[in-house]
Amino acid sequence: ATKHIYGWPDEKFLVPDEVVTHFRSQMANRGGKGRKEWEQKLAEYKKNFSVEGKQLQHLLDGTLPEGWDRFCKPFPANAKGLATRQSSSEVLNMVGRGVPWLLGGSADLASSCLTRLAFEEAGDFMPPSSGWGNYAGRNFHFGIREHAMGSIMNGMSLSKLRPFGSTFLVFSDYMKPPIRMAAIMEVNSIFVFTHDSIGVGEDGPTHQPVEQLGALRGIPGMMVFRPCDANESLEMWKHIMPLKDEPVA
Repeated sequence: ATKHIYGWPDEKFLVPDEVVTHFRSQMANRGGKGRKEWEQKLAEYKKNFSVEGKQLQHLLDGTLPEGWDRFCKPFPANAKGLATRQSSSEVLNMVGRGVPWLLGGSADLASSCLTRLAFEEAGDFMPPSSGWGNYAGRNFHFGIREHAMGSIMNGMSLSKLRPFGSTFLVFSDYMKPPIRMAAIMEVNSIFVFTHDSIGVGEDGPTHQPVEQLGALRGIPGMMVFRPCDANESLEMWKHIMPLKDEPVA
């Protein structure tokens, strides 16, 4: 009825040319001015703060700073072995020291998943009034809400930051929609899942994953790693970090 009143054609999914032209011209005028002002501010910032400006440009381009992996060292042979969540935690902190915009947290399981950026300058993302951190902090406390954590991570990634978020593998089902959306949107969110064996943990079958790994591997556009030792964890992170448009689990 609306199309009939306005004299529009009956074709489905059709937007009249004049509507397209009007919309694009208005958006170009509105956005172009803001973009020009922003680029001027960016140029001024880079001029006044050369080091930070170079880092910001890397962030905007999705590239890594020179020497970002300088803290990454191979693990020596260990007869006792080292849990991959432990080795991954160590590598995460190696990489985090070289990439200032790598940040993230856990769905209330950071101490179990070992995904805290522990070096001094990392800090916690908290209101300064809390006394526990500030807005420059890189450790996020997402709370027991995996779906929200995944959605927040994707938003961070769309803003050019490099986010990671962790929980137990069995709880990946709680955040399946944002994981799928990360693949659809081609963002480089890093989903860290620990306790991935049916024999891990004392909580019983409710916490022992069976079908979750296969479900993650079945998502088109999703890159899934399952390192078997410390040095595979190291090489995994070194492979992950340069990715621009692929989410990783």
